[in-house]
Amino acid sequence: MMLDARRMIHRREALRRAACLLGGALSAPTIEGVLAGCQAAQAPADTSTSAIAGARRTLSPEQREMVLAMGEHILPETDSPGARTARVDEFVDAMLTDYYPSEKRDQFLAGLDGVDDRARRRFGGDFTTLPRGQQLELVQALNREAFQPTSGSHAPLRSFFRTFKELVIVGYYTSEVGATKELRPNPIGSWEADIPYGEGGRSWA
Repeated sequence: MMLDARRMIHRREALRRAACLLGGALSAPTIEGVLAGCQAAQAPADTSTSAIAGARRTLSPEQREMVLAMGEHILPETDSPGARTARVDEFVDAMLTDYYPSEKRDQFLAGLDGVDDRARRRFGGDFTTLPRGQQLELVQALNREAFQPTSGSHAPLRSFFRTFKELVIVGYYTSEVGATKELRPNPIGSWEADIPYGEGGRSWA
């Protein structure tokens, strides 16, 4: 019971942190999924192509790599692990499959295609084939359009990127590395009924 309570507290803290970073409320499917315990799936022991294909549910291997590549520009690895280490693609895949209605899921997949289309028009190649500098330029442009929109912003990609960034950030903070490296959990200590006064710290009036 205590473990379940601590997990729920962690999930709520992850949602709170993500909402602060995004500057607003999170979508209903994301909140529902996290509170229900959605998390990145365990990688299959068999890493063959057939095993990986069987493990995925909505995203293709190419789409998962695209999620990781874009996510790493949102939460890059510094002195803390980044989105790729946190395996946010697994969280995104689980959320799309289990908690997003089919219409929203199709819109998300169309958004990934839209980013690739823009990458080809701007730089002549799919997003994952571009150098990191060009990838970053595209992600920064998408972020500006999504959160600082103008009349010329691309509406479909604006909506897509807001959803994408939300899922990446929430997926990161609900992952093991996000919880242990970023949220800095404070485990509940054990009860000790009789300890010397000096070990308990200072007294308070």
